[in-house]
Amino acid sequence: MRTPQEELLLQISLCRNRIKNETCSKIVHNQKCNPLHLPEPWSGDLKNAKILFLGSNPSYNCHEDYPTADTNPDEIIDFFLNRFSKYSTKELYPKMKKGYEKEKKWVRFWAGVRARANELSPDKTLVLGRDIVISELVHCKSKSEKGVKEAADARAQACYEPSKLINYLHIEALRVD
Repeated sequence: MRTPQEELLLQISLCRNRIKNETCSKIVHNQKCNPLHLPEPWSGDLKNAKILFLGSNPSYNCHEDYPTADTNPDEIIDFFLNRFSKYSTKELYPKMKKGYEKEKKWVRFWAGVRARANELSPDKTLVLGRDIVISELVHCKSKSEKGVKEAADARAQACYEPSKLINYLHIEALRVD
């Protein structure tokens, strides 16, 4: 049985609106990847992290070893919960598909997030994924925020209302172990 965090993660990443909804499909079809990358719910341990960073929308590299519609749901969950520890190097270099390993480029946004978070930390040892989670207001990927304005409309985000993520975080904050 899946946890509420895992269910929400799959609901966002497997959103059918990326294909059916006209506004969402516009942002998705800005991707030049084949197959298309799934929407990015968040990366890291949402339940236990100390800091949540929100960006506008994720960019993409077609050669990143990233979940697609054919990826097993358990592998999708594992990828997003462990993205920075298992599917990247030094929390900055995403794992690339076979044959593209030499193309590794660091993700400036990830580096910036880590740097800003560590400015808030007295010991400067916060780790992406464990202490810091990254999510996006619009979960579908595009370059240079193409289509973000249209997709940010709440009606276009029917598969993901921000209130669901906020509600999840509120419930987890109230739990006493």
